[in-house]
Amino acid sequence: MIVPKIFTERLFEDNVDEMRVKYRRGVTLEPFRQVPFVLLKRGNRVRSIVDQYFSRNCFKPKIALETENTVTALAMASSNIGIVICPELFMLDSHVGGTQLFTKRVDLFPLTDPETVSRLVLGYRHDRYLSHFAERFIQITKDTLKK
Repeated sequence: MIVPKIFTERLFEDNVDEMRVKYRRGVTLEPFRQVPFVLLKRGNRVRSIVDQYFSRNCFKPKIALETENTVTALAMASSNIGIVICPELFMLDSHVGGTQLFTKRVDLFPLTDPETVSRLVLGYRHDRYLSHFAERFIQITKDTLKK
């Protein structure tokens, strides 16, 4: 969960540092009931997972904006528009254009619900020919996900 720092500071005021430490281990939605969210549009797999998560936690988000693009949603969080829930994979440098600058503007709080975790799987047959491009893609993917 990507929370604009200004939201965290307003919600927790004097306890903000303590809450940041606590929520870096896993967040609870309750304090964020009145805070706006930027969500991916319905039909997106991530949105389905997020909607199920909200439902399991009896949480109805205040939606400020829906978008089809995760990078746009991250930019909205960075611009203090709303909270974004997205895969950790999007926190890589290549997606947010300078993670250090991005994390100066937002707090990153993981969801600990096992139902929000999924695996990225890349399948290929070892006994079949792979083009140079396919082999390179597999290597880049492995290298990127090891970071």
